[in-house]
Amino acid sequence: SMPEYEMVEQNLADLRAQYDAELKRAEDDFNKKYEEFLEGQKEFAPIILQKRQSELQELMTRNIAFKAEAQRLLAQATDDAYRPLRTKLQDAVTRIGEEEGDPQFCVTDLLPHLGRKQEKEPLATAIPAENLNILVGSLPINEEKGSDLVKLNTLRLLNEKYGLVEADFLSAEIEFVPAAKARDVGFDRSMIGAYGHDDRVCAYPALMAALTCNNPDHTAITVLTDKEEIGSEGNTGLQSAYMKYFIYDLADMQGVDGRDVLSASECLSADVNAAYDPIYADAYEKRNSCYLNKGVCITKYTGARGKSGTSDASAEYMGRIRALLDRKNILWQIGELGKVDIGGGGTVAKFVSNLDVDTVDMGVPVLSMHAPWEIVAKIDVYMAYRAFYEFFLD
Repeated sequence: SMPEYEMVEQNLADLRAQYDAELKRAEDDFNKKYEEFLEGQKEFAPIILQKRQSELQELMTRNIAFKAEAQRLLAQATDDAYRPLRTKLQDAVTRIGEEEGDPQFCVTDLLPHLGRKQEKEPLATAIPAENLNILVGSLPINEEKGSDLVKLNTLRLLNEKYGLVEADFLSAEIEFVPAAKARDVGFDRSMIGAYGHDDRVCAYPALMAALTCNNPDHTAITVLTDKEEIGSEGNTGLQSAYMKYFIYDLADMQGVDGRDVLSASECLSADVNAAYDPIYADAYEKRNSCYLNKGVCITKYTGARGKSGTSDASAEYMGRIRALLDRKNILWQIGELGKVDIGGGGTVAKFVSNLDVDTVDMGVPVLSMHAPWEIVAKIDVYMAYRAFYEFFLD
């Protein structure tokens, strides 16, 4: 558990209460003096009236300055207080399996000799979700009697290294991912193999493009969002209003309407597409597929069985993006997600375009998408970075 979190929350709440109390006292003091001024201004001599006006103006200026400084100090105190907690959490997140010599975990499997019944099951039902249990330990704690001794020993180890207790699992978000690190693929080392290319292979170039495009003429934003594979649900997915509110706040600081800013905005929805795989050629339409080593892929529309549940970029916006890529000598291609009647998929593009933002999908072609080991071409990753970079600067 993290009792430090509760302590930090309490300390910050106390600090906010102090600031709020002082702001309330200053506000009450000003209101009292202002009421006295209104009651007596008709009777004050001119020099007294001028003095009282100056005092009120000075008091108002001081209160405004104090409020701004209090907000700054509170933000700084919040950052300082949470920094050690973020470091501790980050350590816990990155250490398990990342460091050389760290333990690995697995899901056990049924040996083929005993799997005759299983092999007759359809692929979608052969391995029930409830059987995907993680093997995390086998030794019991040093006690002769009792139940769950292996569990107790595992909890002891977790507590010693990470400060976790069993109750933390009630609120934890835990993901087990393939342990293999990213590696060069092929004798020519032209490809990269790793888990989670969808969509880290687009997120990283987009982030680096935003960090390296110095002094763009227009505001450049990279949004890294959550829950895309389950429909972008919740307040961290792109169906949430957080991005719209963020844009509205930026617009408000410039004295313009957020709706007008969104209508004047443009977006590249950075997402991968399925690269043509000759082994599974029946799932693709060769003339409308993207390929490895042919550059970043533009996808005008996604969706199921054509354009169902999709964002469909306008011809004018497609033409603008094509012209930009050609002008900057960026290798690019057009691609759809497999044959129209086989399946399909969606992206977050439709949630952005619903805000009246011109949007089109652009990303890196991927082989073996959603497999534990996905494959991309290095040149396509670089072209994605260049496309995002030039888009920000254009």
